[in-house]
Amino acid sequence: MNQSATSNCAGMGQGTPGGRLLALVRRLRTAILGAGDRGADRMNALLAFGVRVTSAGILFVSQVALARWMGPEQFGVYVYVWTLVLVTGAIATVGLNIGAIRIVSELREKAAVAELRGFLLSGRLVVAVVAGGVAALAIAAAWHLADRGVAGPWMTIAIIMLAVPAYSLTDLQDGICRGCARIGSALVAPYILRPLLILGGVGTLHLAGVGLDASRAAMAAVVATWIAWALQTMIVARELRPIVPVGPRTYDVPAWRATAAPLMAMGIFDLAMQNIDVIVISNLASATEAGIYFAGAKTMALILFVHYAVGSAMSNRFAAIATRGDADAMRAAVRDAVRWTFWPSLGLAILMLLSGKHLLALFGPGFAAGYPVMCILAVAIVGRAAIGPAEALLNMTGGQRDCARSLMIAALANIILSVALTPVLGILGAATAVSCAILLGAWLNWRAIRRNLGIDAGIWANR
Repeated sequence: MNQSATSNCAGMGQGTPGGRLLALVRRLRTAILGAGDRGADRMNALLAFGVRVTSAGILFVSQVALARWMGPEQFGVYVYVWTLVLVTGAIATVGLNIGAIRIVSELREKAAVAELRGFLLSGRLVVAVVAGGVAALAIAAAWHLADRGVAGPWMTIAIIMLAVPAYSLTDLQDGICRGCARIGSALVAPYILRPLLILGGVGTLHLAGVGLDASRAAMAAVVATWIAWALQTMIVARELRPIVPVGPRTYDVPAWRATAAPLMAMGIFDLAMQNIDVIVISNLASATEAGIYFAGAKTMALILFVHYAVGSAMSNRFAAIATRGDADAMRAAVRDAVRWTFWPSLGLAILMLLSGKHLLALFGPGFAAGYPVMCILAVAIVGRAAIGPAEALLNMTGGQRDCARSLMIAALANIILSVALTPVLGILGAATAVSCAILLGAWLNWRAIRRNLGIDAGIWANR
C-alpha cells in the first residue's frame, strides 16, 4: 500500500503545475547544458563561476572600502600582512588542500569508503597541527624582531598569524568538497563568507568611529577567518554524511604522502607566483606603492575567477576520467575546459581595460597610477587562459611533478625578475616580472600536457 501511495503521489506531483514547471526546467537545463557527465560538468562550472563572480564583487568592494577607510599606507601594510597569511596558510596544508581533490575523487571512484574516512580524519589532524605550529613560530619570530627594535609591522603580523590555522583548515575542506563534487560547499566559505565577514567587521569598526589601521583590520580578519571555518565545518559535515557514513577507517599514508608531496612543492611555487610581487614591493619600495600596485593587480586578477571556476568544476572530472583511462572522454573534457576558460577571460580582460581607470579611481586619489599594471598583467592572464586550467589537468592526471617543475621554474624567474626590475622600474617592473613568469609557466604546462596526455591544450587546437 505504501508503494502504491508513493507512486500515486509521484504521478500527481508530475501532473500539477509545479511538477510540470519543474520538468520544463529540467528539460531546458538538459537542452542548454547537455546530459550526463558533460551536463554535470557544465552545471558545476556555472555554479563555480557564479560563486567566483559574487566573490570577485565582494573582494573588489572590500578592497575599495579598506583603501578609502585606511588610506594608501595602512592599506599597503594590511595587504602585506594578509599576503603572509595566504602564503603561510597554504604552505601549512602540506599539499593536502590540492591533494584532497585527487585523493577523494579516486577513493570515491573506487568505492574505498573506509580509506576515505581515514583520509578525512588524518588529513584534518595533520593540517591542524602543522598550521598551529607555523602560526606559533611566526608569532614568536615577530615578537622577537619587535623586541630587538627591527623596523617592520611586527605587531600586526603577530595578530594576523592567529588566522593561519583556520585559513589552512578551510583550504583543506575546500579540496575535500571539490573532490566530492560539492562545488557550492567548497567555495562558499573561502570566497563568500570570509570576505563578507572581513568587510562587515572592518565596516563595523569604521562606523563605530574607531581609527582604522592595519592592526585593527588584522583583528577583524582573524575573527572572520575563524567564523568562516566554523560555518564551513558544519556545512561539510552535513554534505559528507550521506557520502561517508560512519564506519571503520583504514589509512594508506605512503600513497597519500606520494600524492601530496609534489603538490606541496607546487603550492609553494604557485604562492611565490601569486604573491612575490607584493612582498618585493613592500620591502623594496614604499607601503603606498604596494597599496597602489595591489589595487591595480588585484583588480585585473578578478578575471582569474574564470580560470579557477572552470578548474574547480573540472578537477573531479579529470581525476575520475584518468582513473577509468578513457582517452576520448579526456580529450572532450579538455576541449570544453579550454573553451570555457579562454573566451570569457578574453572578454572580461577587454571590459576591465576599458573601465580600468574608473575602477581604480574608486580606491581614492592616486590609485589610478596602477592602470599600467593592469595593462601589463592582462597580456599574461589572457595568455594563460589560452591553455585552460592546465594545473588542474596535470595535478589530477598524475602530472603533479611536471606541474610543480613548471611552477618552480616560473617562480624562480619571477623572483629574479622582480628583484632586478622593481628597484629600477617600480611597480611596472614588478608587473613585467609577474607577466613574464606567468607566460613561461603556461608554456611549460602546455608542453607537459602534450607530452603526458598527447593532447594539445591550446585554444588554437580547440576551436
